[in-house]
Amino acid sequence: VMYISDGNSKMTFPTWSLPSKKTCPGSTPICRKRCYAHAAEVQYPGVLPCRLRNLHASRSKGFVVDMASAIKRRRKVTFFRIHESGDFYSQKYLNSWFDICRQLPKIRFLTFTKSYDLDYSKCPKNLVIMFSVFPDTDLSKVPSGPRAYAGAMSKRRRTIECPGNCDSCGLCWDIHTAAADVHFAIHGSGLYNRN
Repeated sequence: VMYISDGNSKMTFPTWSLPSKKTCPGSTPICRKRCYAHAAEVQYPGVLPCRLRNLHASRSKGFVVDMASAIKRRRKVTFFRIHESGDFYSQKYLNSWFDICRQLPKIRFLTFTKSYDLDYSKCPKNLVIMFSVFPDTDLSKVPSGPRAYAGAMSKRRRTIECPGNCDSCGLCWDIHTAAADVHFAIHGSGLYNRN
């Protein structure tokens, strides 16, 4: 049984999540310390079991078919967020999402990742991958592509502050057209720490 969320206060489109920390091989010490996803797992007893079931489903042989079918059953889906919590924990899992996105070409997918060591070269056009960068990230390991900066740090090109509401903004979905990166507050701090 897989659980797809209807979204949250910042976005009202469907979201798929995995357990925090456990599925985040590229997380940094700051990321783990300030992890909003882990806080939700502690505060709300029903959250972690759902994410653990999703992790189990993601390892099953029928994951691609089952996930594509589950998304199709949700009527009028045009945007889908992969991982409000969790990350691409293996190349096989990432490739599964590539396959899912290819099966649903009319839906636009978005994800943020710190799993820099995986191969993203076969990413389908309807999936936007934002490389999440924290102040303690080793920048030499970040692949080329759009970045989502968190906290105080220098930026490499034009960077737009996240207004905090995906529904009204939508920049990340068109980040390649914007030729920009995005800057977020570190969760829980309420500060953007502009540089």
